[in-house]
Amino acid sequence: MKKIYASAAVCFLLIGCAPSAEEGLQFYNSKQYDKARTVFEKRTSDPVALLHLYKIFWNGKGVERNEKQALDYLRAAVKLEDPAAQEEFAKVLFHGYGSVPMDKEQALSLYEQAAAKGRKTAYIGIGDYYASPPSRSNEDRGKAAEFYHKAEGTLEGDWNLAYRYEQGDGVRQDPQRSYQFVRAVAMAQGRDAEEKAHLVAAAKTVLAEYYLYGYGVDPNPHEAVKMAALAKDEHTDAAAFYAWLLFWGHGIEADPEKAVRIWQSQLDDASKKRYGGRIGLNPYAIHGLAVAYQDGIGTPKDPAKAAQLKRESMFGTWLADTWLRVKYNALGYLDKVCTDTMVLPQLEPGRYKPLKADALFAVAGCMPQSTLEQKIAVMEVAGKSYELGNLNAAVLRGKIYAALSPVEREAYMNRLAYDAAAKRTLNDLLARMKATP
Repeated sequence: MKKIYASAAVCFLLIGCAPSAEEGLQFYNSKQYDKARTVFEKRTSDPVALLHLYKIFWNGKGVERNEKQALDYLRAAVKLEDPAAQEEFAKVLFHGYGSVPMDKEQALSLYEQAAAKGRKTAYIGIGDYYASPPSRSNEDRGKAAEFYHKAEGTLEGDWNLAYRYEQGDGVRQDPQRSYQFVRAVAMAQGRDAEEKAHLVAAAKTVLAEYYLYGYGVDPNPHEAVKMAALAKDEHTDAAAFYAWLLFWGHGIEADPEKAVRIWQSQLDDASKKRYGGRIGLNPYAIHGLAVAYQDGIGTPKDPAKAAQLKRESMFGTWLADTWLRVKYNALGYLDKVCTDTMVLPQLEPGRYKPLKADALFAVAGCMPQSTLEQKIAVMEVAGKSYELGNLNAAVLRGKIYAALSPVEREAYMNRLAYDAAAKRTLNDLLARMKATP
């Protein structure tokens, strides 16, 4: 490899011949951007050179960032009908990056042209088109999954398929397949994996959760620690999850003080501004700190700080935040309000099924139990928790039922019979409506 660089440098610098775009690419891949740019600027009839000049000026690699110059190079490569350039410009149009207005229809056309020329990753863009608003019908979700499958084996393709199979989005939910796709991205190696290190680190974080919660694979807290540790220096979410494992001692010797230091550092960063808005704090950091401050674990007690974390919780972006927020609200670590029960059945928990079960159990534990209606409501919530795997919820439900008076028990059984009859009537009505032309 050194000989190739040397020969290219000698040819170009000493005898003045024009190096090929491939030689410029070698400079680019070795991060010698000044030399790469010099080569590419002499090969502007070559789409490879144009595309990499776009990347150099768009990202400011060795030069001052210049969006206009970058887009000029990219458009020139698109005019040469280069599939890689078509896909890249489609991404810009799809999201409306920089000064380019969003145009998803034109983006779709370019993705389709690139895919037709063999660009496997272009299918991801087509899948994104059908997966994004306003194209969100069940048919479109199915189409999105079909196109992601055409990109199977690429990092982004496998990443999207992992999510689809976890959530049952456009495909039948399949935890094992989801696990396989996540693992493929997390374990990826080579240049593409190096260039997309953030995606690989994100996959390691998700894989760590799969191991902890036993989603698509047998629960293994030690593997969860291993995966999170591999990614914690590259991905803040991985660091927050690693601290969660450390705080509770899941698969590793507990060290609450160290966990709190990690989370507190992230909380300090989250108070800064980025892109004009607050940075969302990872839910594991929010709720771990809430417990730490409320109970004085790994840090001095500070109930006021625990309550203030409710505000930070609103910026959580993961489904995990929903279940954790409900759970720790119910347990009194955030705002001591036993609320949010209505959101629980409306979201698919996927890997967070155990979190949902714990959240429901916590809510059942904080609900009032004075009247028969209240007791029935608690038993219903506890029953849902038990269905998701929380055995303690079955105990709670049994205790409440055992404490009912004979009159209350009869009323409860009548209520169950009434609900069952109402459900059968509704199902019958829906069946008849479907059968009616």
